[in-house]
Amino acid sequence: MSQNQIFNMQRFGLLINHDVRENWRKILLSLGGLLGALIIIGLFYAVTNFQGADDIDPEWLRHIGERMALTEVIFFTIIMFFAGAYVASTAFKSFSSAPSALSSIMIPASQFEKFMVKWLVTVPCFFIIYVAFAMFADWVRVAFIDMNYHIEVSTFDWNKLFFHSEEIAFKHFSLIGIMTFFCVQSFFLLGSIVWPRVSFLKTFVSLFALGLVYGWFNFWFYDLLEKPDTIFVAPEWLENGDMVATLVVLALTVLSLFNYCLTFMRFREAETIVRW
Repeated sequence: MSQNQIFNMQRFGLLINHDVRENWRKILLSLGGLLGALIIIGLFYAVTNFQGADDIDPEWLRHIGERMALTEVIFFTIIMFFAGAYVASTAFKSFSSAPSALSSIMIPASQFEKFMVKWLVTVPCFFIIYVAFAMFADWVRVAFIDMNYHIEVSTFDWNKLFFHSEEIAFKHFSLIGIMTFFCVQSFFLLGSIVWPRVSFLKTFVSLFALGLVYGWFNFWFYDLLEKPDTIFVAPEWLENGDMVATLVVLALTVLSLFNYCLTFMRFREAETIVRW
């Protein structure tokens, strides 16, 4: 028996194997539904933009295809935020009822190992799988256009998006967008352990209400000042886009890690366990 009460690779592997065997139908159904939705969106863009395009100049159609690919990726990003938030809000759904909570507690793995499995599945694994599905859906769109309209369009330049986003007029777009996604998702992950039932809706309403209160307080405080335009003067360093982007990414990273720590602390309160 392992004497390591925090993390053991063998126990961790057994826990992953257990979760996969218990939830493989749900996993396959969720992955299939997500991939199918992205493919439908890609085909919808293809049909709506190229329907009746036989008499249009092919060069212009290729230009339309490039713009359509960018619009498609933006729409994919919006869906990723909602899908990621929903997946995170179901991470600790097993605590929504006494039988499932007891079953989860009785699994002889450490609290840290159980938390890490949930975190890996809902955060990095979801992101990687979603990006792979988006690439595949984009390829299906291109293949559909080539087969049905005989127009050669290229797939979206994903390398440019992730590593050279300034070339598509979105400097720092990728890094800030990714960290914003992880930050927003971390709130829903925290909400999944705070509210095991209807977690997505409760977390969304709470964040929306907090945003309204924060916005109202800022407007109220601004109007309270006699000369706000002379007090709230932007410092010169805000003109440096690289520095602002670095600070934004740093703030989002710290907030995400803070939410992960809160989630783990709340998860520890719900578990007392005998380990493998």
